[in-house]
Amino acid sequence: MYQNVRFSEFSDSQSFLTHWFTEYSEFSETMTHLAADFRIQDSFSPAGKFSDFGSLATAVVQILISFAFAISIIFIIIAGIKIVTASGDEKKLAAATGTLTYAIIGLVVTILAFVIVQVVQYLIGSSVAI
Repeated sequence: MYQNVRFSEFSDSQSFLTHWFTEYSEFSETMTHLAADFRIQDSFSPAGKFSDFGSLATAVVQILISFAFAISIIFIIIAGIKIVTASGDEKKLAAATGTLTYAIIGLVVTILAFVIVQVVQYLIGSSVAI
């Protein structure tokens, strides 16, 4: 059914294209039947944990917000260590202050992202908990 065919085996491009489209349509039909019978819950166990897209999106948002929050805290700690070890060097102190500023901005953005998700869910009447 599916075989390697060279263009030189055909007398003209039209017969080659006719052959190719015939093979492609058979393949497409086979794949359509396979896709119709496929249930992801049977093959991928985490897929059964989410009843709908909203619960999946909630899990993804929770993971991303938690990750961003943890990274922000880590950078605040790193900035604190840089400030303590700057030893009065203005360049090191300026770099540490910049790191602290951006870490705090990241923390605020993370908290605002969580709050915005909560407000949007309240406004649209969503029952997906975060």
